[in-house]
Amino acid sequence: NIFNGLNGSKRSMVYVENFCEIIGLSVENPTVYGEVYVVSDDCHWSINDLSIAYQNYSGNRKTLVLIPLILWKILGKFPIVGKLVKRFHIPFKVSNKKLSMALNWKPELQSQEILKRMIGAIHD
Repeated sequence: NIFNGLNGSKRSMVYVENFCEIIGLSVENPTVYGEVYVVSDDCHWSINDLSIAYQNYSGNRKTLVLIPLILWKILGKFPIVGKLVKRFHIPFKVSNKKLSMALNWKPELQSQEILKRMIGAIHD
């Protein structure tokens, strides 16, 4: 996994079916009109987590190159590569607590099922 050094950079994501469910609930609930909500499945994944999940669910067990964090820091000093490294290294975790309370919503699909579906769609 080439992003081994970036394991701490977790990101929030939302699965499209969960997002569509939120839209439907929002249309049916006039108390949320005009409000702004952050949407997430409450799953926070690093690139490394996603890479490992891909290997597990796809059966693709190829050996991948590991790049330690110190090398990422060195690469980050180069202009073009540095922008990419910084983008991957900045965590972006959000909470959908406000949305969950307003709509009494919890993601129907959980992270492991979402990953299985996404990876299955890639290989179909």
